[in-house]
This record gives sequence, structure tokens and C-alpha cells, in this order.
Amino acid sequence: MTAQEFKTNMTAADTFRSLSSEPFDADFWHGYRRGLQRNYHGEKFGTEDEHNLWRSCADETRDIQRKMRGLGYRCGFEGQNIQQAMKLLAGRQYMSDIGSIKTEKSIAASRRNAKLGGRPKGPVSELTDLQRRAHEMRNSGRTILEIAQEMGRQPETIRQLVARAETKIRNR
Repeated sequence: MTAQEFKTNMTAADTFRSLSSEPFDADFWHGYRRGLQRNYHGEKFGTEDEHNLWRSCADETRDIQRKMRGLGYRCGFEGQNIQQAMKLLAGRQYMSDIGSIKTEKSIAASRRNAKLGGRPKGPVSELTDLQRRAHEMRNSGRTILEIAQEMGRQPETIRQLVARAETKIRNR
């Protein structure tokens, strides 16, 4: 990386960090800048332990802030230019990485769903009570949203229950 490329990427990362509207984008750009510095200056910038710590942050599963900083660091350290970093942040890889993180909110939602019935316990060929109820409501003309409100579930969950019920009925 040339001095001009380094300066251009650092300046752009500073700009994106200050303009970030998404909560964790600023953390990505913070990590990206740090990775760029390590790439450009080499071992003169930071210690080997710091380098390893920053790289390992990208594998974080519980702390999204650390994960985003680690992803940014790796991107900068690998010498990706600002356009490549933007694509990473906006693209599928970013979304799949973020999707693997469990937040307190998602854990609580999983627990609430488990209390409402969880995964089916019976043979695969039989409809569960939830599937039967959702399927009957759907066949009576109700919308997915109406069923979700009445059953106290998310619309996507109801859509999945109805689809699974229709698949089981079709395969009988």
C-alpha cells in the first residue's frame, strides 16, 4: 500500500465513522483504521499481542461491538481499499456474520417461544397443535397478521407453521 492509498483510506474511514447512522458501523470503521495502520506501518505499529487480539475480535459471538471492530481490523490489515471495505460492510458477508450473534433480546425471544410450545415432540407426519390451529385459522380466511396477533406469535413464525402444516398434509 502506498502512502497516498493509506492516507486516502484513513481519511475516508474517518469520514464514514463520523457519519455512521447504524449503531455498529462506527466500530467497523474504528477497527478498519487500526488494521490499515498495522498493515502500513507493520510491526512498528502495536505489539504482536495487540494484533492477535484485534484479529480474534472478528470471531466474537456475543459482543457485536467487538465483532465489528475485529471485522474492520481484518479488512484494513488485509489491505482492502475503502471501496472493498464498504462492500464488506454493506454486503452479504457482513449480514451473515452479524446474524450469528445472539443478543439478550433474541435469547429472551427464544425462551418465550420455547415456553409457548417449542419444537414439535411427536412423529414428523403428525401436525402439532400449533400447526393445526394456525392452518385452520388460515383456511378460515384470516390473514397471517391476524393469526399472529391472536396466537401471540410473530407473523414469520405463523407463516412457517402454516407452510409446514400444508407440507405435512400434502405428503400424507
